Amino acid sequence: MCYLNLNYITFLLNVFHKNIFRLKKEVQKVIQENRVLVVHSHSYWSNFIARLGYTENVRFVQSYHNAIYDTMWDKKSTKLLALLDKITYKKEIKLVAVSAYVKSILVEKLKYKNIEVLKNFSNVQQISVKERPPY
Repeated sequence: MCYLNLNYITFLLNVFHKNIFRLKKEVQKVIQENRVLVVHSHSYWSNFIARLGYTENVRFVQSYHNAIYDTMWDKKSTKLLALLDKITYKKEIKLVAVSAYVKSILVEKLKYKNIEVLKNFSNVQQISVKERPPY
């Protein structure tokens, strides 16, 4: 399925009931046929699936939004997820964390470097509003 936006196209892949090799081919096909320049994925499974289509002439940006590698590190499934994350990671992939805390987890648990922090919240004390918006 494909959604067209003014500035980008979003592809939704049906990833259920597919083996990893078929899924890899499907991701690579979408990238190649649509001459994709940037692949931006969010969180663990979509990052993993996007990495299956990795190619050097496409930029990959991947965002991490939560602390599962810290808060659920004692679970086998989390350690398996971390292993998949590490195996499929390439240093050319740009990583973005939503907080310094999430970044620290990626550095500590996965030994990733060059992670940018793009914070989700602002200090509301620094925002001044002179008038209430008309809505």
